[in-house]
Amino acid sequence: MRLSDLREVREGAPPPRYGVDDVITFGRRMRRRRQTAWAAGVAIAVAAVVAIPQLTGGSEHRQPPVLEQNAPQLLPFETTFTAYAAGRFQVKDPNTVGLGHASADISGCDEVCVLTVLRPGVELPGSLDGKRVATDPISDRPAYFLDTDDGGRVLTWEYADGARAWIQTSPVGPGQKAMTRTEMRQVAEALHVGTFRPMSVGFVVAYAPAGYRLTSAQNGVEVSVLGFEETAVAEARMAAPDRITPKNLRNGHPRVEIAVVRVPSRQAQTHIEVRCEATGTDGPRCQRWLPDARTLIEASGGPADELRRAVEGVTVVDTTVPVNQAVPASAQLTVG
Repeated sequence: MRLSDLREVREGAPPPRYGVDDVITFGRRMRRRRQTAWAAGVAIAVAAVVAIPQLTGGSEHRQPPVLEQNAPQLLPFETTFTAYAAGRFQVKDPNTVGLGHASADISGCDEVCVLTVLRPGVELPGSLDGKRVATDPISDRPAYFLDTDDGGRVLTWEYADGARAWIQTSPVGPGQKAMTRTEMRQVAEALHVGTFRPMSVGFVVAYAPAGYRLTSAQNGVEVSVLGFEETAVAEARMAAPDRITPKNLRNGHPRVEIAVVRVPSRQAQTHIEVRCEATGTDGPRCQRWLPDARTLIEASGGPADELRRAVEGVTVVDTTVPVNQAVPASAQLTVG
């Protein structure tokens, strides 16, 4: 497993003051990475997406519409830990939830550092490999390091019966100080896994493209994204012990992603009507701006007519909404 793209995320993140083109480009780069990250066997959170947005009032944002009631038991999009400090490091609140994991960024690193916690019963990705290095148990449970072939490092440990977590770091650059094995253990030992809490986003999707199911949610200040995969792919992932896409389904099955992009200042060139365009290797993309000229809604990856309907049905809300309430039940996987 190579972790070099972790560094690209940090170096490619937009600076504190940036324009709409920077944010949109960053969002597209982020989405391209996700398409080849966890689905291909590696869970990597995006360093710049670190907080749940609290959108404030005004006529351009509304309360969430009422969605389907009495829905079947949906696959929950939940987290089991919150932000915490460990020495000079600060683990952020989880910003990414998938079919079997939740991930959070770790600040205080010169490199990019990410904590991933698997749901009980979900196995480590098969591609999480490298030279195994023994270490003492963490909280009396098995643990070991992996040194990757590009200079990154992984610490994985069992935090409960049948449940694992890991910390991974990117290679460091010149003059940077890597997180040491002792420091990685310090962060791991400070993890407290508690009750399940719903992951939330700041928008509601009234329509998801037909034949797709929700498989991921990522929420941040600049970009929030809901990811959908073809039903057969989503169900195959749920059947896999590590929730990774089987090799025979990794090509030719594009993801659909519905995103809300926020920029810090009003933009002069915006359009409130939906516009769709082809983007070459990324496939079709449809967009519309809210009247505030600071919030862009975008859908990509599927048929243009389906993406248009999805964009038209997005409502950006004044508060956050649990992911399972933000998406129609018909576009979600069920359990039990």
